[in-house]
Amino acid sequence: MFLTQRFSNKQHKSDTQGQGLVEYAFILALVALASIGLLLLLGPAIADQYCKIVNGFGGACEASLGSQSVGAVLTLTALLV
Repeated sequence: MFLTQRFSNKQHKSDTQGQGLVEYAFILALVALASIGLLLLLGPAIADQYCKIVNGFGGACEASLGSQSVGAVLTLTALLV
């Protein structure tokens, strides 16, 4: 009896450690998806503001808000994830 109880306690401890790891993985995935969503929504506005600042310093910048900027955001987020 003592031997089976001792074995089950060790098994329970390793199961809970794995559960914590899975929970952290879900949190990380949720943060990654939220970051991608924010970049897709705010990316063009941020690029526009950046180009305004660069143009204010006399630089040359054109804010292209077409599919190229969305593709660049997706590529950047894919590299980060």
